[in-house]
Amino acid sequence: MSKISRIRILNLNYNHNAIRIDDETFDLGGESTLLSLRNGGGKSVLVQMIVGLFVNKTYRDFGDRAFKSYFTTGRPTFIMTEWQLDAGNERFLAGMMIRKSQKDDQDTEELEIIAFTGSYAQGCRYDMDNIAVIKTDGNRKSLKGFGECRSLFEEISKDKEGNFKYYDLSSKYARSQYFTTLRQYQIYNKEWESIIRKVNQKESGLSELFNNAKDEKNLVENWFLRPVEDKLNQDKNKMEEFRNLTRKFIEQYKSNQSKISRKAVIEQYFEDTKPLKTDIDLYTQQQEKAAAYKTEIVLYAAVLREVIGKLETEITEKRQQEQEADRQLRQITYEQISCAVYEYEDEKKEAVLERIEQETQITRLSEVRENLLKQLNAYDCSRIYAEIKELEQEKAETDEKIDVLLKDSKDHNAEIEAIGHRLYLFYTGEMQKNMQAAEEHRQQYNEAQQQRNEQTLQLNESETAIRNLAQNIGAFENAVKAYDETEDTFVKEYHAVLKRNLVGLYEDGALAVLAKSFEEEVQNEKGKLAKITKKREELELTDRRLAQESDENTEKLTENKNQIAVLAERIAGLKHQENERIRIMKYIGLPEKQVDEREHILDRLNGKIKELDIQRSALIAQKTADEKHLQQLREGKTVELPEHIRTYFEQNGIELVYGMEWLAKNGRAEKQNKELVAKNPFLPYSIIMERTVFERLAQIDEELYTGFPIPVIIRDELENTMDAVKGPVTTAGKIHFFIMFNHHLLNKNELEKILADIRGKIKAIEEDIAHKNDELNIFRTYKNTIENQDFSVQVYQQAENELEQAKAYRQELEEKKLQIRHQKEENSTAKLENTGKIEEIKHIILLFENRSHAFEKLCKRYEQYEMDNASLMRIRNEKAELEKKQREIRFVLNELENTLSGQQSLINQYGLLVEQAQQKAVSYEAYRKETGISGNGNADHLYTADDKTPQQLEARYLALTKEVSDTITELQARSHRSGEKLIRKEKELAKKNKYGLQPKDYQELVYAEALCDGLEAEQKEVEKTLNAANEKNNKLTGRIETLNVSIAFTKKELVEKTGHEEPAARETITDTDFKERIQLKKYEVQSIEKALKNLENKKNQLEVQAGSVSEYADEPVSASPEEQEQIRQQIPDIETVEAQELTRYQKTVKRNLLTALSRLKDEQNRLAEEIRSIAAKDIYAEDYFKKTFDSLLTQTASPKNLAEQYAVNKASYESQLEKLKIDLASIDNEQKNIEEMFLEYVRSVNANITMIDKNSTISVRGRNIKMLKIQVADWESEQEHFRMKLHDYFEQVIQNGLDTIDKNENLNEFLGNVITTKRLYDDTVGIGSVKIKLYKIEAEREVPITWAEVSANSGGEGFLSAFVILTCLLSYMRRDESDLFTTGEEGKVLIMDNPFAQTNAEHLLKPLMEMAKKTNTQLICLSGLGGDSIYNRFDNIYVLKLMDSSIRSGAWRMEASHIKGEPVKRMVLSEFRVEEREQDWK
Repeated sequence: MSKISRIRILNLNYNHNAIRIDDETFDLGGESTLLSLRNGGGKSVLVQMIVGLFVNKTYRDFGDRAFKSYFTTGRPTFIMTEWQLDAGNERFLAGMMIRKSQKDDQDTEELEIIAFTGSYAQGCRYDMDNIAVIKTDGNRKSLKGFGECRSLFEEISKDKEGNFKYYDLSSKYARSQYFTTLRQYQIYNKEWESIIRKVNQKESGLSELFNNAKDEKNLVENWFLRPVEDKLNQDKNKMEEFRNLTRKFIEQYKSNQSKISRKAVIEQYFEDTKPLKTDIDLYTQQQEKAAAYKTEIVLYAAVLREVIGKLETEITEKRQQEQEADRQLRQITYEQISCAVYEYEDEKKEAVLERIEQETQITRLSEVRENLLKQLNAYDCSRIYAEIKELEQEKAETDEKIDVLLKDSKDHNAEIEAIGHRLYLFYTGEMQKNMQAAEEHRQQYNEAQQQRNEQTLQLNESETAIRNLAQNIGAFENAVKAYDETEDTFVKEYHAVLKRNLVGLYEDGALAVLAKSFEEEVQNEKGKLAKITKKREELELTDRRLAQESDENTEKLTENKNQIAVLAERIAGLKHQENERIRIMKYIGLPEKQVDEREHILDRLNGKIKELDIQRSALIAQKTADEKHLQQLREGKTVELPEHIRTYFEQNGIELVYGMEWLAKNGRAEKQNKELVAKNPFLPYSIIMERTVFERLAQIDEELYTGFPIPVIIRDELENTMDAVKGPVTTAGKIHFFIMFNHHLLNKNELEKILADIRGKIKAIEEDIAHKNDELNIFRTYKNTIENQDFSVQVYQQAENELEQAKAYRQELEEKKLQIRHQKEENSTAKLENTGKIEEIKHIILLFENRSHAFEKLCKRYEQYEMDNASLMRIRNEKAELEKKQREIRFVLNELENTLSGQQSLINQYGLLVEQAQQKAVSYEAYRKETGISGNGNADHLYTADDKTPQQLEARYLALTKEVSDTITELQARSHRSGEKLIRKEKELAKKNKYGLQPKDYQELVYAEALCDGLEAEQKEVEKTLNAANEKNNKLTGRIETLNVSIAFTKKELVEKTGHEEPAARETITDTDFKERIQLKKYEVQSIEKALKNLENKKNQLEVQAGSVSEYADEPVSASPEEQEQIRQQIPDIETVEAQELTRYQKTVKRNLLTALSRLKDEQNRLAEEIRSIAAKDIYAEDYFKKTFDSLLTQTASPKNLAEQYAVNKASYESQLEKLKIDLASIDNEQKNIEEMFLEYVRSVNANITMIDKNSTISVRGRNIKMLKIQVADWESEQEHFRMKLHDYFEQVIQNGLDTIDKNENLNEFLGNVITTKRLYDDTVGIGSVKIKLYKIEAEREVPITWAEVSANSGGEGFLSAFVILTCLLSYMRRDESDLFTTGEEGKVLIMDNPFAQTNAEHLLKPLMEMAKKTNTQLICLSGLGGDSIYNRFDNIYVLKLMDSSIRSGAWRMEASHIKGEPVKRMVLSEFRVEEREQDWK
């Protein structure tokens, strides 16, 4: 496209003719230009005038500013633009001459407008400077009239050498020709009408240009698709072609619609009935479960009957055993009672014999007691007798004293001598007699002492023996006590009952019975353990069965759970994939409704990846080139030799210097080097050689091929000047070279700046590459994500359906699990109870076995105990005998001690008597030789002679020889008292003599107290022994009487209990362990009774259980023997199982059957409902399909028949579908071809959308920023997805088209509405999938933002983004994508009214101007704002001022000042007055 070189305005009045432009020319030079004019000065008017040149009539008005309002007179206004064409120096003139219409006809246009165009390469009569619309009259210039100018135009247009044309725009044809001519010079009225005019509807109108595009979708719909469509349809109207093809296809489709419909219905049938097959399989499985449960309960009822019959047989046998045991128990009782009778009789005989022996002992002891009592009585009499003797002596003395006093004889010597002599003889005789008696008693004492010693020895021996026995007794007592403790420990530990008799022994057989009972208890518990263990095995078997079922169910549940989890995860994953895909789609600008178009998304991603990869490769290449360039500049090597040539030169000594290197090191001034380069422009790009080296080079004949020419300069020709150097073009022969050397490279400082710039570019490129890598990673990640996805709407729906089915199946499995769990809980409870019982019984058995072992040890200890106890009893008896003997010895010793004591007393007494007699004899020694006294000293002779006793004689002697001091009265009283005492003693003696003793029996005895004490002790001991003997004899008498009673009672009991009158013969009773026998037999009877009771209870319980399943008793079993055996394994052992557990099992199996039958019915109903639900769909309304579903409904009662019918229907439809596919293949192919055409068109639309941002990269703060990024779906990756979506779209078009025909509506009109670029792209790719990103340029950073964010921002950033979009659109619209040699952007013009009202910040204006340069857009900005931030952005600036008009008061004249830019050589026109003359109106 061209750019505006100049603008010229002549005779323009505005603001109610208050402001006037006479003749102003603005030299723009194709550069962006700022026209600075204060507010209210007419900026909008100037814009409206310029825009009015290039738009149709309807677009010339700007809001309420009517174009015609500026032209109120008949004088012409000229608006002219000179365009600087992109190719060469050619210029193009486009202008208008406008005035108010001078015709009164209301039908005519209100304005007369003559447009004119012309092209020229040099000045001509119709160029902007020389077109003769002004006439000169001396110094006076004036504007020609409208008619005159028209004639001028007609004249010029006829010049064959020129290219001037004029157009009366009141003519439609002329208007068409005019705009056609403009388009030939890339001036497009549509561009000016739709874009530039819109931009200038009001000041800063660019900010509101995209108000109808609040988001990416609106922007694509309203701004992108139309230019794309225009470009794609510029050769032919593809949309119309697509509509015609579609119309023909719909008509053809209509003719085959019945087959197509049938095919679609059958395909839908297959789709709808897919779940049905799974449900039928589940229905079959449920039926098999119900059958298995029924078989189990039927077999269970049969087993119950078998076990009940077996129990009845066992009960009969047990009753027979019970009768026999009772008979044997009665026989044992008969023998026991008979034996008791014999034992009582035998015991009676023993007691009678023992009583006879005891009576003999009593007689002997009675005699000993009497003897001892007589002896004691004799000693008592002897003692009293001695006292009597003393009293007689005392009384005799007293009587003699009285006699002496009464006679008063003075000569008593003879009598004294006679008495003395007689007393001497008496006492001498007494002394001899007493000495003899003492000796006799001494001999007796010695004999008694020897006996005592003997008895003491025996006593000591017996004491030693007793002590030894006592020690043995202690040891045996300890042993017995230890057994007692052992027994106590056993009793306490095992809670046993052990009773011993009075002698400490157990009853005979008690231990054996207890041992047997213990063993039986162990065996019973072991029996229980065996049964419970067997039950345990059954429970384990049940457990294994349940575990297997549970495992199978769990496995199914796990599989189902996994399936559900997988499906849920699958759905979640699919949902996540969908969300991820939507997120990716949003990122790449695709609408959510295209979420099912995977291929399209992948195509979009691949396209973006490819685009980014290309961009990155380009950046890498640019970076490599810049780095290479940097190295070349640093090293002075602006030309790069190919590697093979450089190597050859080095190897062959061909020395060279690079031209730029030589310039840098030749030591010349910069000016001199510039002159050298000017003479030889090739110098910086050449290699320099010595002539000799060059000559060697010229002679090379090797094949050193080059990819480009290498300039070579001989050193001594450096100063030579090339002849054909004209500006930047150097000619060598007929070849021209464009060479423009950067002379800054010759200045070190400038070179360093250039190198720094290049480094900055390299750094910016590196950042861009990193950014591209980041973007590539994102898009590759997105692509990988999409590629790894298997999401589709169909897959998602299918997964949801599968999940529902899996959940329904899970419900069944959960119920089954619940049943199994219930059974397992029951079984577990039973197992727990069983385990508890097993452990309990094991514990009991262990306890019992320990008890048995302990009891066995106890019995062994008891055996020792019996021996110890027997030994203890024996030793105790021995000790008792010894103690008895010891008592006898002590009795004898006591008697001996008494004897010894008595003898010693007698010896002492006789010794005293001897001593007394001796003393007496000595006192009477003087009368030894008295006359008349016998020499033998026989006192008895004296005594008997005068009949006086020695005591009387001595009393007489004392009375004769002593002086009597007492009175007769006193002596008489004393004699009287002695007489009374004597009488009392004599009476006492008579009383004491109980046994009628003769005086001689006690008078000669010598009383000894010790002897008497001994006799008394002996008498007491004998008395005690006698009493004991009498007591024992009494007991024996009572025992005999008791035995007589027992014998009578036992015989009576014999009759009562056995019916026998007489005991059994002794010889028939062989086993006397009756208690053990009876206990064992009773235990046997109890065991039989207990077993019988258990059997009867078991039978009664089983009969109850059998009654509750009696309805299944006669049911046939359809299962095979193997299956029956397998099912029987699941039935518990009825004989051993607990009643509670059997009840639980029975309830479980009945519940299982009822549940299975209920589920089977539910499944049947559900299947029927499912079939009806499918059949109820409108597409199956035809009878043909109704019959299909009816055939299935009739078979729902049988899963097998239903499955078979389903298979038959499926096969039938598969056959029909295959035939229909063959018949409709041509239509399918045609549809595919049309869809491919559509798809290719959509692909082109998609690709063209991506071209809009093609040239939007600018440098911002030294960094390349792509100001506009348009991301569309990656076509390659999403192609198949897009194909599917387009297929769906086309299917809908077909269906709606058929409906349109059926309604007799206009098919072409319908197709015109639905087959549009917008609909095609939106339904296939999705307009919403297009993602648009821009950069928000802030004061210190660049921030990527979305278009939605841009549209919400009305500030300067929004203006900049709108400008970027606009310039990119203009570039796209101008770009010829088919021209492969297009290297740059066509020139474009964008005029804007006061654009800086919102955008005057430097950080925004700079990228705006950069974007304009990048897109080769000439900005013509009219603004009232100034300042460096704006002025610095423009190289060309005009300041327009309103000056007072010197012609008309109150009017203003615009004057332009060119304050910035290259000075322009132009014709300076003096001010002229426009005179209204009559001829000017013609």
